[in-house]
Amino acid sequence: MNEPLIERTPPVIAAEINRIKQETSIIMLTGALEIGRRLKEAKGLLPHGEWGKWLAESVSYSQRTANKLMQLFKEYGDKLFPAGV
Repeated sequence: MNEPLIERTPPVIAAEINRIKQETSIIMLTGALEIGRRLKEAKGLLPHGEWGKWLAESVSYSQRTANKLMQLFKEYGDKLFPAGV
């Protein structure tokens, strides 16, 4: 409760901002990979021709965005999240 006070200076604030940016980037990348994984799974379960309709109605993604997210997962998902992790 009696934590030492850190003087609020521009370098201290910049360090805080940069830490938050880094943490946010990790969260965003992880989320994009997980969304790509689930989009790939859903696409495999849908009947032919239903993909675009499902995207628009269920998750509000265009096919282009969905394809980019699935490609991201294809290229990096297994490297960053090996099976079983």
